[in-house]
Amino acid sequence: MTDPTQIPFLIKLLDDESPNIQSKVKRELDAFGPLLMSELRKISFPLSNRQKESLDLIFERQQRAQLRRLWSSWYTVEGGYPRLEAALSLISDYLTAYDYDIRLSGLLDDLATQYRRKYNSKDPRLLAQFLFDDLGMQGNDEDYYNPQNSNMNFVINEKQGIPISLVSIYMLVGYRVGIPIEGCPFPGHFLARIELYGQNAFIDCYSNGQLIMESDFLKARDEIAENITDTLYEQISTEAMIRRYLANLVRAFQIEEDLTSANFVAGLFEDLEFRIANKTFETITPDQIINCSEPRYLPGNLVKHSRYGYRAIVVDIDPECRATDEWYYGNQTQPSREQPWFHLLVHDSEQVTYVAENNLLPDESRHEIKHPLLSYFFVRSDGGAYLRNENQWPETDF
Repeated sequence: MTDPTQIPFLIKLLDDESPNIQSKVKRELDAFGPLLMSELRKISFPLSNRQKESLDLIFERQQRAQLRRLWSSWYTVEGGYPRLEAALSLISDYLTAYDYDIRLSGLLDDLATQYRRKYNSKDPRLLAQFLFDDLGMQGNDEDYYNPQNSNMNFVINEKQGIPISLVSIYMLVGYRVGIPIEGCPFPGHFLARIELYGQNAFIDCYSNGQLIMESDFLKARDEIAENITDTLYEQISTEAMIRRYLANLVRAFQIEEDLTSANFVAGLFEDLEFRIANKTFETITPDQIINCSEPRYLPGNLVKHSRYGYRAIVVDIDPECRATDEWYYGNQTQPSREQPWFHLLVHDSEQVTYVAENNLLPDESRHEIKHPLLSYFFVRSDGGAYLRNENQWPETDF
């Protein structure tokens, strides 16, 4: 049956007591694809609870199928901000209820227009004031693990979210009005990095747009982390930001015991992990390869030592070797210190190693990793992905 005029009659049959009839009707409704949603908006009669539940399941399946089909499209979008927005639009469309016709780009355009009308300034402090004071966007303390906190449509409309989603709105509205804003993966948190008077400053979007100067962090470095300076200057890629979104969503769905959604998002996570770990070098020049400082592997990636052959999982990364000269020169391989170095949990042992990037290869076997510290640093999805949690890697004394 493909006649859309039959949709109201099919929906009424969802209340039939026969499981066979219900199953057949669901298949026929599902076959209408995206047309089902538009036709549903025309229906004049109220839906029963059973009808709503059945339609919800159909639309959830359709939304998963659509996101899976379109997922890789954002990988090739040019420019960090447009690529971030493309990925977040896909995630938000997936998380937005089927009876809402909302598009992230339009919501961001509207925020930018409102800001220009009120301030028309390129001062990042005024944009923070507009979003987090005038509009009242804030952290969602009461429902922090709600998956909707990763839905930009929800965050903008409800004016609440988690650190990374609030920072993303600040970044993308800033991009529209000509204010450069970057993400800063602060330990256990996520901040926005701006420039003031030629110096780095930070906006805590989760704390009502609080301004924090770099000097404030440096004064408190003993209480925060010894290597806080490296964190403050760390450049985070679009892929790394989306990786955080997916990890947050997997955890949120697990807390809700929605394992179907958790496993689906974990599949997207694995797809992104595989892309990051196996970037093609076809269009990269030799100079770019030599000077590339972005690590090939991220926490949760599985690797093999190219010389010794052991399997391991990446748990933490240093942009360059931070070991002492004594430790470094006692290393049998002595690779270059001017490259990313990785803290690894070695499979089927209690060993923790520190290895240079050029001594590692991707472990394409994707077999399980066994290590006594694994559960402290990672959550494993039902799909098999290792998702890094917020437990910090301790300062290492080499």
